[in-house]
Amino acid sequence: MSVYTGNGDQGQTDLFSGERVKKYDTQVEAYGAVDEVNSLLGKARSQIEDEQISEVISEVQQKLFTLGAELASRHKKLETKITAEDVNHLEEKIDFFQQKVDLQKGFSIPGDSETGSTLDLARTVTRRAERRIVELSEEDYQLNEAVAQYINRLSDLLFVLRIVEDSK
Repeated sequence: MSVYTGNGDQGQTDLFSGERVKKYDTQVEAYGAVDEVNSLLGKARSQIEDEQISEVISEVQQKLFTLGAELASRHKKLETKITAEDVNHLEEKIDFFQQKVDLQKGFSIPGDSETGSTLDLARTVTRRAERRIVELSEEDYQLNEAVAQYINRLSDLLFVLRIVEDSK
C-alpha cells in the first residue's frame, strides 16, 4: 500500500465515514487541529521526565484518536466515543496536578522551560480545535456533547501541567 493515492490532489478528502469533502471543510479543520494537538503532546511527552505526567499525556493522546475519529465521521456509527467519564477523568487529573502547584491569579508568561512552552503551545492549539468544534456544532452536524467538554477540559489540564513543569 502506498502512502500517496492522488485522491486529494483536487482539494478533497475522504472522511472516516466515507463522504468526500473539501479539505477546508469545518469538519476537516476540527479534526486537523486535534491532530496537531496530538503531535504537540507527543513532542511534550518526549521531553517530560515525570512519569505521572507522561502517562497522563499518553492517555490523552489515545483519547484524541477517538475524538478525531468522531469528528471525521458523519453518518458512521462508532463503537468507541468520548464519554462523560472521559471528561470526569480529565477533571480528576486537573485536580490532582493542581494540588502540586500554587496557581497564581492572572496570566503567566510561557517560557520558563522548553517542556512547559511545548505544553502551552499544545494548549493554544487545543483552544483552536475547540473553536473549530464549536463552529462545527453550530452547523448541521450531530456532535457528541462530550467532545466539546473533553477538549475544553484538556486545555485546562495542559495549562496546569505547564505550570507544574515550569515550577520544577
